[in-house]
Amino acid sequence: MPKKKYVPNGFYEQQCANLSTIWHNKKYKDFGIERLIRLTIQLLSFATPAGLIRWVTGKSKNLLVRKISIEVYAIGKVVFAWQAISHGWTSNGWVTVFIVIMTADTLHFLLGRIILNDIWRQPISFQRSLIMTFVNYAEICLCFAAIYYYWDHAYSINGYHVFSVNDKLAKFQDHLPPVTYIYFSFVTAATIGYGDISPFDPFVQSVVNAQIIISLFMVVVIIASLASKLQDDTFYNKEEKKKEKEEAEKAKAKAQG
Repeated sequence: MPKKKYVPNGFYEQQCANLSTIWHNKKYKDFGIERLIRLTIQLLSFATPAGLIRWVTGKSKNLLVRKISIEVYAIGKVVFAWQAISHGWTSNGWVTVFIVIMTADTLHFLLGRIILNDIWRQPISFQRSLIMTFVNYAEICLCFAAIYYYWDHAYSINGYHVFSVNDKLAKFQDHLPPVTYIYFSFVTAATIGYGDISPFDPFVQSVVNAQIIISLFMVVVIIASLASKLQDDTFYNKEEKKKEKEEAEKAKAKAQG
């Protein structure tokens, strides 16, 4: 029996079909705020950078090309955010905005994976999805670090400081070292709060609240959901088992004949 080939669908055509499915309640009955959120997430799929990558790579008949392209994109965002903070590029507002847009793309995907799981394709491997979710988690933390970096450099002037710090960090008179913003972001995401650095500026306090909410959502909902499915067969394992079953049935039929 010839091996089953991956046949890609046009990405934007598929998104139109998904939108129609939600609008007409073909697979899942929703209403009110849930329906509004589902429609909003699906509509945003047309405007995401990841969607553009899926559209370009979707022309390939090789599933691995598409998936690896997405992995390169996800890891590339983490590397860029790290480099931007380490080299001080995030003191430029446009660089920070770019990082925020890329991270919003990631959050859109994670929300869609949970809320639109009835119409979005299932992962080819839940283990892979869990690994990529940790990559996404690191990206989100770095995005918030970039925001903290930019705000501290833009508004810590004339004796006013965005952060309150302990004596060891107070020796940095003008601005904190880049790694400190990354450290503060990851500590905030973990809701640890060592007390060596804390937000003083009201805007930064609001950003910290948002980061805690997003981090808890990722850990409690997304990572927990993926972890519960780690024993499920992957796309490739299902294909192999299906092939073995078909060959066994053919052998049985041949023996009986």
